[in-house]
Amino acid sequence: MGQEFWEDVSYVEISSNRRKALRFLVDAGRPLTPTELSDRMGVVLKTASRAVRELQDRELVECVNPEEPRYRRYSATEEGRMIEEELEQELEIGPGGLALAEKPVQYEVREASEEVQDGVSYVRRSENRRAVLDILGSSERPATASELSEVMDIGRDSASRALRQLEDRGLTRCLNPDSPRYRRYRITESGERVLELFQD
Repeated sequence: MGQEFWEDVSYVEISSNRRKALRFLVDAGRPLTPTELSDRMGVVLKTASRAVRELQDRELVECVNPEEPRYRRYSATEEGRMIEEELEQELEIGPGGLALAEKPVQYEVREASEEVQDGVSYVRRSENRRAVLDILGSSERPATASELSEVMDIGRDSASRALRQLEDRGLTRCLNPDSPRYRRYRITESGERVLELFQD
């Protein structure tokens, strides 16, 4: 999934109305009118209509009867459904999810390039950088600073700082850098090479 996908995920996530509108359109099983949607969302019609327009602008929602002047009905597009599925995924603890190692990681530097060895040295000087890289390396999906801070039981600022430091070294990468909030990070190939030099 590319940067545009994660930008759209963040775009939906930062607005509770867009988030609710997309969820109800996906769960409804049939196209809904803005009036039906506003009832389900518990908001006024104007608010529901604005959320639908915003989602439609991103091609996450489509009108199924655009020729009708009134009582237009909307449903989620395939892209919208994929984004809702991503947002519904719970933070899993264990293989494929986000989790801290049960015991401290021991480090052994094997034969590697100078750049990778520098990366190992840099990561091992910070417990938070070490934990973030380890978590991202074992996760099948990108993570936000908030998710990492919850799993690591540290402040969000500390998790964000560790992510920025790792990104500066090219060990992690932000998938949606243009999003003001809910940025998602994944380990890079360089980060994976650094992790390969760490063993229990």
